[in-house]
Amino acid sequence: MITKLPISQETADKLYDDGFHQFTSESGKLLGRVPRLINAALAPLDKWILNREYSVIETKKLLEEKLQNVKPENIVSPEPYVAVPTLQAISYSMNSNELRNMYANLLAKSMTTTSKDSVHPAFVETIKHLSPIDAKVFAEIFLTSYKGVIDLIEGYNYTPEIDMYESYELLETNISGLKISNHLLQSASFNLLEGLNLIQITDSPLTDEYAYSRIHLSNEYKDLFKKYSDKQNISELQKSFLITDFGKLFFKICLDDSIPA
Repeated sequence: MITKLPISQETADKLYDDGFHQFTSESGKLLGRVPRLINAALAPLDKWILNREYSVIETKKLLEEKLQNVKPENIVSPEPYVAVPTLQAISYSMNSNELRNMYANLLAKSMTTTSKDSVHPAFVETIKHLSPIDAKVFAEIFLTSYKGVIDLIEGYNYTPEIDMYESYELLETNISGLKISNHLLQSASFNLLEGLNLIQITDSPLTDEYAYSRIHLSNEYKDLFKKYSDKQNISELQKSFLITDFGKLFFKICLDDSIPA
């Protein structure tokens, strides 16, 4: 028979304290990691907070460059509903040349009598939704003469009389032939730009076939077509897009670096 020996209260307290201290020590180590991980994750934001004054100084330098040829009497105070959110937003974007330049153009043109009335407060929010890639895509497609894009499809039940498929599966959209990024990001940019009312994509093809032959020669199109080489009945939908009036004004204010004297 095994006899359980009594444990003194002092011994029991010591065992409890040792066990509790070990538990709290291990828990403390675990919990101690959390603030360190949070601090590491938020370090870039700490840097931004510390550099807010630096961002304002750099913004003033950008404005000096953009307004240096403007007549002094044409430089005025910007509207607060444009300037305040723009100054806040530009400080988040100092590491992106594309976004920073758009904000600087917006702010500069809100400070000149020749363009102030054309500055829409919605432009600030529009830039906030753009990535540097989106900005590059919009700038390039705005300036191109060939505003065509192609969707790749797999067709079903072809009808020769009308030269059409009864139905189809959409495989890839908005193939543009751009060389800014990979296809997925570029196609997503087209969708975003349309959602922001900067462009409008239509199912109407362009009459100038060169707009599409140029895309056919691009690596983007060739790689995507090759990707679906195992499928039957691969075809394409030729579409087009146009720049909306809002998009034209947005480009003029935010992406066109020229500022009338």
